[in-house]
Amino acid sequence: MEMKKLFVTALMALLAGVVCAQNEHLTFKGVPIDGCSKDFVKSIQSKGFEMVKNSDGLLSLRGGFCGKPNCTVIVNTLEEEDVVSAVNVLFERENTWHALSNNYDTLKNMLTEKYGAPVEVKESFVNLYSEEDFLKITRLQANDCEWRSVFETGVGQIVLSIVYVMEYGCHVKLEYRDRINGMKSRAAAIEDL
Repeated sequence: MEMKKLFVTALMALLAGVVCAQNEHLTFKGVPIDGCSKDFVKSIQSKGFEMVKNSDGLLSLRGGFCGKPNCTVIVNTLEEEDVVSAVNVLFERENTWHALSNNYDTLKNMLTEKYGAPVEVKESFVNLYSEEDFLKITRLQANDCEWRSVFETGVGQIVLSIVYVMEYGCHVKLEYRDRINGMKSRAAAIEDL
């Protein structure tokens, strides 16, 4: 009887943990990626970030992150609702592949230490005929480069990549995707079909 009681207690604790995990949100700087954008931005500003742009629904802040002083943080919300669903961090603009890949490798090692091995890694160039640094940047700008690692956290994903963004240039990017609000966004998109 005592063994059965212990089993039931352990099972209830396990189920409570699963239910709790299903209601948890991914965090950025300790702030849950959830709630209205105004409250989320206010919480991020209390961590030392400053608002730099708020147009066309794009919320952009600037501040220090992971020891890098001038990062751009872009807050994404669900289209139909004002609910934060993802946070993108663009690290400082770089002009060489060497600097980009060093930053990427450093962050990848830190993320692996914290979250375990990435669940997906794609690191390749299309039509790269030489290992010259400027040719690698050219391939990145031509969208002939895919350099990313995806980490699963249980409450969302963190995607590390090297990107070229027309308005911003070449950057290492971290994207924090909340699972719950990401599923809401997907459900809304499916409803549109």
